[in-house]
Amino acid sequence: MIHYLHTLVMTKAYISLLAKYTCHAVNKVVHYITTWNSKPKALSLSPFSDTIYLHISKYILLKSDEEPLKLINLNDKMVVDLCLNQCIFTICQLSLIGQALDENIIRSINIVKHLIKATTKLPLTHPQLINDFHPVRIVDGSSNLTLLVTAIVQNSCSKISDSIKYPYTNRLFFELKYAKNKKYRLEHCSGLEQ
Repeated sequence: MIHYLHTLVMTKAYISLLAKYTCHAVNKVVHYITTWNSKPKALSLSPFSDTIYLHISKYILLKSDEEPLKLINLNDKMVVDLCLNQCIFTICQLSLIGQALDENIIRSINIVKHLIKATTKLPLTHPQLINDFHPVRIVDGSSNLTLLVTAIVQNSCSKISDSIKYPYTNRLFFELKYAKNKKYRLEHCSGLEQ
């Protein structure tokens, strides 16, 4: 259930669906999801007890000294893809709630760069990354995810198709054009009173 959550853009509908069920596993998942809305540091109580996924959470969120890279079996493609999804989801969620600090992003990028070399699936297709990528619009305390997207592109072993690049290049073009036009209007607005 958690791995499925890591591939979603919005979590509210998933919480509504899970709220209909009551069992220990579902309660852990609901706690995990709701924790993202307030205190991600509490995710040390992740539903992934003593797994690589818990080590990734601790490394990114709690700034643990123990790097999880040596614990990841790069030959297990499913684990690699699940770890990539978790890293992307974590940074996107931190960005969404305004807690994506540079250190969190750099720690996540360190893991992502390592995992990209072992996968055939490029994480640029992650729906939440596509949805949350805004290269120009930066809210206080949030990240524009440009560092993460750049790291993925630079460390990709294969050629990235135009269809994968399109959402990023298109948004970059229009947001830069919008920012440039806004700056021009502000600089050349004669109707402003001092």
